[in-house]
Amino acid sequence: MNRKMTFFTAPITALFLPKVYHDAAQSGGSRGVFYTLYLAALVTLVATVMFASLLVPQADSLANWLQTELPSMVWTPAGLTLGQDIPQPYTMSHPVFGSLVTFDMNKDVVQESEMGNIPVFVTSRKIFLRQGPGQIEERDITQTGFQAAQPDDQRRPLPSRVMITGDVVKQIYQNLKRIFFWVVPFVFLLVLFCFLLLAALFYSLVGLLLNLMRKNKLQYGSIFSLTCFALTASVALGWVVQNLPLAWFLNLLISLGYLFFAFKVTDQEPAKN
Repeated sequence: MNRKMTFFTAPITALFLPKVYHDAAQSGGSRGVFYTLYLAALVTLVATVMFASLLVPQADSLANWLQTELPSMVWTPAGLTLGQDIPQPYTMSHPVFGSLVTFDMNKDVVQESEMGNIPVFVTSRKIFLRQGPGQIEERDITQTGFQAAQPDDQRRPLPSRVMITGDVVKQIYQNLKRIFFWVVPFVFLLVLFCFLLLAALFYSLVGLLLNLMRKNKLQYGSIFSLTCFALTASVALGWVVQNLPLAWFLNLLISLGYLFFAFKVTDQEPAKN
């Protein structure tokens, strides 16, 4: 297996193949940096695919339900009004989650007994949120309420009229979903790449200590490269151990174990192909 193959297959082969670490030990730090970027990109791709396959269909279903069930409303600085053909009170009931919100523009104050098991009650001027037994939070949705919740230096003029319909909500959701798939994976990749680089820098300090016990000493660039590849196991197995007790400690042990393995196997003659 040549050095290019050990690089691109390392997310799997670094778990068991000494050749991966032999090639890393014979390279400079740049190989470790590029591998860290490659590993972060793979994790980002897997996370994006999992999110798209598991959560997006549920979000799509909820958006479609809102499109058909959400009553048409108009917001003005004075508060909300419902369409004239909508009976009040109007309760939105989801087929899975049950009754979620009730609209009644004829009320000013809502008691807990009037909410029943519904978590949200909307009037023309306020939203009432159930926080727990006997705990109801009120939020003013008039222009005065919105501005009072903002610092004086951050207050901006609000529009005089906003139309709210199921179609509008569905379009907002579609726009947010496009932004998510274009922006969030890139941000996630950047953050994960920086995090893995910082982790590699930290563990490379342990590598400097392990290097003192080697017969064939390495330059720091090679130590850093070995460290980057040795972190593969904690990234790959992190999905498994993240829900276990003391997951951070298990990840630490995995990283240190593979780091010791990397320095041990590369202090021998590399195996011939």
